[in-house]
Amino acid sequence: MGIKNPIVTEIAHKTYLINEYGLNVMYLVVGTERALLIDTGSGYCDLKAIVERLTNKPYDVVLTHGHVDHAGGCDIFEEIYIHPDDVDMAKNISYESRLGYGNSLRNAMGEPVWDYSEENVRRWENFPACRDLSEGMVFDLGGRKLTVYHTPGHTKGSCCLIDDKSRILFSGDAANINLLMNLGGARVSTALEGLLKIKAHDAEFDRNYNGHVGYASYVDCVTMPDSVLDDCIAAMRGIIDGNLVPITYENFLRPDKPTTAVEYGAVRISYDPDFI
Repeated sequence: MGIKNPIVTEIAHKTYLINEYGLNVMYLVVGTERALLIDTGSGYCDLKAIVERLTNKPYDVVLTHGHVDHAGGCDIFEEIYIHPDDVDMAKNISYESRLGYGNSLRNAMGEPVWDYSEENVRRWENFPACRDLSEGMVFDLGGRKLTVYHTPGHTKGSCCLIDDKSRILFSGDAANINLLMNLGGARVSTALEGLLKIKAHDAEFDRNYNGHVGYASYVDCVTMPDSVLDDCIAAMRGIIDGNLVPITYENFLRPDKPTTAVEYGAVRISYDPDFI
């Protein structure tokens, strides 16, 4: 029998990672006055109940970007913060796309450890009010502050947050070992600018937690390798300069056509050759 419930892990003091059936992870950061939920997953679990079990403090909800696996569970909240460039993407998430994402991942697992089904996916009845998420915004939770950085690439509205208390970079899908920039994102050159912005603040964080810890059939709860940010930057420069030889592979998220990518160090970056 597979795992039937999301796994909650305290990755730092009052800092919780919520693994939604290996589909994606969300983070709850709790201060002395308020809390902040980072991403809402695919909508396969009762995330609101989990959050309110972990804290009784008032909280805000932030989306790192508008993809189905990060914004698909936002319907149960009254208000979300999201970058304006990703609002339409989030609003257009369909029931079928959420269901399809779960089925695609299950089919790619081989021996799935997560026991979820189509019955886990609820249909949206409402879409929350949207408030603008923007460069330099600070969420003061009391005793800790999280600062927002706009890092377009994976999507045009992708954002990262740095927590001054835990010294964690919450990178969404902007700085991953498997970085996709052909799913409604920006040019490689634009993505490079965003990651260089994060690099300028690397003295402020020690760990990079992305949106897919314990992905697919894994349950391990570990950060991205220390080299990921530098490797992403080097790979993007290699794409722009033409110094890296591209490969093609079959991406289960985009089975309609082969995906172009480069590999460097610990990372693979998938991109559209027409948007460099």
